[in-house]
Amino acid sequence: MRFGKIILGGCLCAGLVSGCDGNTAGDAPPVLTEAHASPPNHETKLPEGPVPPADQATTRPTVVILVDGEPQEFPSSRLIVDDRNGKTIALLMSEDPPAAINDDFLGNSYYLEMEFDDLLPTVRGQVWQYEAPDSEKQHTPSGLFLQGNRWQLQPFQVQVQFQQLDGTDVAWLSGTFRMYRAGEHPAMPRVVAVTGRVPVVLP
Repeated sequence: MRFGKIILGGCLCAGLVSGCDGNTAGDAPPVLTEAHASPPNHETKLPEGPVPPADQATTRPTVVILVDGEPQEFPSSRLIVDDRNGKTIALLMSEDPPAAINDDFLGNSYYLEMEFDDLLPTVRGQVWQYEAPDSEKQHTPSGLFLQGNRWQLQPFQVQVQFQQLDGTDVAWLSGTFRMYRAGEHPAMPRVVAVTGRVPVVLP
């Protein structure tokens, strides 16, 4: 988790390298397939098959998440659960490699804050749901981050369900995210479907 990403206050691809219309390799947008694309403000295409995040050792645990139907690899997770103002807050973040602090980092990461209505003894068995308050780009560091901080997928309509499967706790992520390029505020951003099972360790 890069320290520039702070908490949301309200709730997960690889360094993609295909150039598009004057973009350099590091800035090539990770675009949708035509079947799922929103209004074509950007030409983008996700790579086929899982691609390990840049600068990440092959022995480092990874999480595979489907982004617009394409499997992509993210770092393993870290879950922090705390109480704040009479509510339980769960922070789900990626265990990023040291190189993630560098401006030329092309890996991916995630950072999601989940606020529950009550104080909970555990988040196991709980479901967190989020819907963006409006269609505007939110001033939040929460979401999925592609190619370092070059692209941010902000939660739009998202659900995270905590379950235990065969003795392993997991966070099931599903929903839609709006995709923004760093520094841009398009009126009609692309919307991508995201689903994935993220193994977690409950505190």
